[in-house]
Amino acid sequence: MENLKVFLFCSLVILGYPQLGQAYLTAGSNIHSVQRCMAKKGNEDIDVDLHITIGNEVGKVTCPLLGTEPKYAAESCQAIFQCNPRAPDGYYWLATTHNGRVVIQEAHCDMQTRHCGVKGGWMRLAYINMTAPGAACPSNFRQITSPKPLCGKTAANTASCSSEIFPSLGIPYSKVCGQAVGYQYYSMDSFHGPRDINTYYVDGVSITHGSPRKHIWTYAIGLSDNQDYDGKYNCPCAVHPGPDPPSFVKEHYYCESGNIGPYENQYYIDDPLWDGKGCGSGNNCCSQSGLPWFCRDLPQDTTEYIEVRLCANEGGEEPYIEILELLVQ
Repeated sequence: MENLKVFLFCSLVILGYPQLGQAYLTAGSNIHSVQRCMAKKGNEDIDVDLHITIGNEVGKVTCPLLGTEPKYAAESCQAIFQCNPRAPDGYYWLATTHNGRVVIQEAHCDMQTRHCGVKGGWMRLAYINMTAPGAACPSNFRQITSPKPLCGKTAANTASCSSEIFPSLGIPYSKVCGQAVGYQYYSMDSFHGPRDINTYYVDGVSITHGSPRKHIWTYAIGLSDNQDYDGKYNCPCAVHPGPDPPSFVKEHYYCESGNIGPYENQYYIDDPLWDGKGCGSGNNCCSQSGLPWFCRDLPQDTTEYIEVRLCANEGGEEPYIEILELLVQ
């Protein structure tokens, strides 16, 4: 089957549109059906051959090839995993249709880890790990090297947000999971800012999708774990609670402070944020299950980009991230 060009499905697919046939085959023949390529032997998944019917010809491609080359591009990471549950983590070729054209792109698929109760088939949209040698921040974030490599806002010392866009490559998704680990500099104020999703409503990290923005998750930074600031600046879960989040955030947030006691003009490097540790006695900010990971089910499938913003509502205070990872399915 030398002339097979693009992606194969593992479930039974009927393609009756000539224009799709032209997209899949160099010779213009139509693909009529593709047969399921995963089978069961007792409770064990086994690989079988994938049979493709093209006109009166039948060819076959073994299931583990799905996504491994552009000519075998898959519709999603999930399709690859369903086809081959033993597929390793790594980069695969995915194909989508854009303005009538098939677009083939490479994406990282998480195949062997369980996120949000679901193992495998996750597509990674964002990955920042500043602990890795040679790691660099995305272009719209500012990189610092001291006191350690971190990503911050581009406009330091001003009330603002810095935004980075992570496209979905046109792959539909309805589940989002992710993690963030960060640090604070100076006097972060949690949810003390304006109650507007389009501005610095939080001191911390805002994760949304699409335009207009729709909230996914917020990582907030409070002023102190245990100092009383009259209910103005701490996390809602602190010993002396600060303000509740805006209504659009609901319960979809984590909040922590790296500071115990009165705040000082310094980097709080000794206590990483949102890791479920170091919150101190009487503080509930580390008791939420899953930290630093979050899980969200969206109301419907979407192909919208995900936007990550680093925000501060005053100059001089800064949020920083060391690790950020976002996966969709």
